Amino acid sequence: AAVLARAVAGDFEGALELFGSDAHSWDRRAHGPRRYVRAEVEGLLRAAGLRVVTTTGLRVFADLVPSAVVDGEPGARERLYALERAVQSADEFSGVSGGLHCTARLDL
Repeated sequence: AAVLARAVAGDFEGALELFGSDAHSWDRRAHGPRRYVRAEVEGLLRAAGLRVVTTTGLRVFADLVPSAVVDGEPGARERLYALERAVQSADEFSGVSGGLHCTARLDL
């Protein structure tokens, strides 16, 4: 998602640099907060002894759609939100989402 956001903004060098980064080489000062893919987050939760219940993508399209598009057409914002709700659990879109929401539990 971070690579896509940089590329769409025209920062192709920054996108390429982020694409080559992994969790071990991530520089928070240079790159900003680390964005994780679903497998990384779920792996961290399982390693902590938790059972993953659900993982959903947040802001799959909302961060990419210009505000002029949703503010200029009646009902566009509601249709965008409906699209977000429809794809939030799809694995195909979680990788480009602006964030992930994970629910996990500790089974005793």
